[in-house]
Amino acid sequence: MRKFFLAIFIILVIASVIGSIGYFLYKKYPKSFDFKGYDASCVIKEKDTVQGESLSGIVENGEEITLLKGYYECNPINKGDVIAYNYSKNPNPIIKIVKALPGDNVKLQRNEKGYFNIIINNEIAFNSSGEPYELTEAKTKMLSLYLKDYNGIIPKDTLIILGNQTGGSIDSTKFGLASYKKIIGKVQLK
Repeated sequence: MRKFFLAIFIILVIASVIGSIGYFLYKKYPKSFDFKGYDASCVIKEKDTVQGESLSGIVENGEEITLLKGYYECNPINKGDVIAYNYSKNPNPIIKIVKALPGDNVKLQRNEKGYFNIIINNEIAFNSSGEPYELTEAKTKMLSLYLKDYNGIIPKDTLIILGNQTGGSIDSTKFGLASYKKIIGKVQLK
């Protein structure tokens, strides 16, 4: 009987310690207990309005979005994420889709129409409508240079980001690999 009460006592002490730790963390980092499916401790939410049509079909010009600034400081980046990116030649951030991550194998391959498809891990990259990206030779120049330098493997802390226009836009087809350091945050779509 003594062992039974000792076991109950130990369980209650452990539960109390765990509860105290949880309460302490909640009081110290209340934003991280947002329970929206991500760690919100590093996120600042801002409303913004889309300017441009490169993501037409996903988000339209003039549509309001929620920008989760700092999101990737405490959350992983995934393929398919829509991000806000600081492109230095643009006064406003651009929003794009993450298509390739570090370690992915990427190549450009000419198709039967004479355009170049983007091949990521041996699969053709498509936009949100299921259409393949088809680039002119001029649109492949910058990306080709990076892919050649890194033997087609996306290096650490870089990624490929694209708009939803199959012919390219102000995205990796224009400036090559995108730096993690220039990511402002994740775009939360409705």
